[in-house]
This record gives sequence, C-alpha cells and structure tokens, in this order.
Amino acid sequence: MFGTLTQNAKGQVLAIHVTDIEILPSTTRLPRADLAGGFYPEMTGGLTAAEHLAVIRGEA
Repeated sequence: MFGTLTQNAKGQVLAIHVTDIEILPSTTRLPRADLAGGFYPEMTGGLTAAEHLAVIRGEA
C-alpha cells in the first residue's frame, strides 16, 4: 500500500490517503511465520495486537 498516513502528537492515526494498493499473496501461499508480527509491526512498538488494543482502550 502506498500513500500518506497522518498522525497526531500521540501517534494516533488521523487520516489515511491511499494512492496505490499492492495485492499480497493469499494466506494459503504466505507462511504463517510471516504473519506473526503483522505487516507493519513497528506501528505497535513491539506489542502484540491484543496488547496494543489494551493500551489504546486504557486497559493496560
């Protein structure tokens, strides 16, 4: 995916403007290990998806 991601000072996404989308292989051809960290692991600061959501929700 190509485009612009706009965040506020807290790092929260405010807007996404997509200029192009790259079709990824289906999960039947993509090794499970490649999905473990997601496609953009830097977004969560190394947290798992569940941990990241808990932080966003104020539960952590």
